[in-house]
Amino acid sequence: MLTELRVNDFTAIPYLEASTLMRTHGKELTFSRAQPNVVVGPNGSGKSALLNTLAVRFLTYFSSQSTLDRRYVLDVDARAWWTRKVSRHDKYVWLKGLICKTDNAPALYYRPGHVPGNEPTIADAMMSVYWEPAQEYAKLVDRKSSGEQNQAVLGKLLEALEGKNLPDEYAQMNWEFGAESTGASAPHAFGEIADLYEKAEVLKALYRPAANAVSLILMDEPEQSLDTMAEAQLWSCISKVDCQKMQIIVATHSLYPLLHKNKFHIIESQNGYVKDVLELMA
Repeated sequence: MLTELRVNDFTAIPYLEASTLMRTHGKELTFSRAQPNVVVGPNGSGKSALLNTLAVRFLTYFSSQSTLDRRYVLDVDARAWWTRKVSRHDKYVWLKGLICKTDNAPALYYRPGHVPGNEPTIADAMMSVYWEPAQEYAKLVDRKSSGEQNQAVLGKLLEALEGKNLPDEYAQMNWEFGAESTGASAPHAFGEIADLYEKAEVLKALYRPAANAVSLILMDEPEQSLDTMAEAQLWSCISKVDCQKMQIIVATHSLYPLLHKNKFHIIESQNGYVKDVLELMA
């Protein structure tokens, strides 16, 4: 569950703090627990930057489910996510400038075409540490149209929306720090071993769900490539979720939530956006 997000000199995810979305809301967003949260607005206004930030913050960026993964410690992309306060002797800070009020519940993340490991292709994922999830992903999408692929991958998410198999803990993927060691040798390719273990300790300390934490489901434009019926079924399922069991945050270009505003907590990335769209449709 996430109730509030603020940014202040946050540079780890480019474009978020300066986006229209964050400027419209004074660099602070609040999220509902009573209804699914739906972020709407024009292209380039910060919706995907927000979802990307949340995917990193809740450790779903690589594997789509909250996972302690050593790539958050040593991946090239991860360098931007870590800072030291002043000098090398200070402790590492994770996602400096991002302030979240959350119970740290684990999350599921869906973005059309999101390959395990956030790799560019399935082959790349198979050649890295994501061999098994990449195989499963390949079986789902093999010889299917883009819409059929998205529907197939959405299957796990739809089960979660029905309250089935919601994540209740952080998984581990290629994680070799401390008691969670898988027996692999300590990482050393990028930076000193001591730095890597220090970052790992920061993550282990931070990602401890509170008692009775409410699972979070993140979706970035889930309607992409779906036919009209499949999209309507998806939004119907989202609108009927049990918000006592899960919290939903969706960024979308779909008209469905605009036409059923009473079912959702709408977050506009630009003031008056919903009104302007509905007037054009009148």
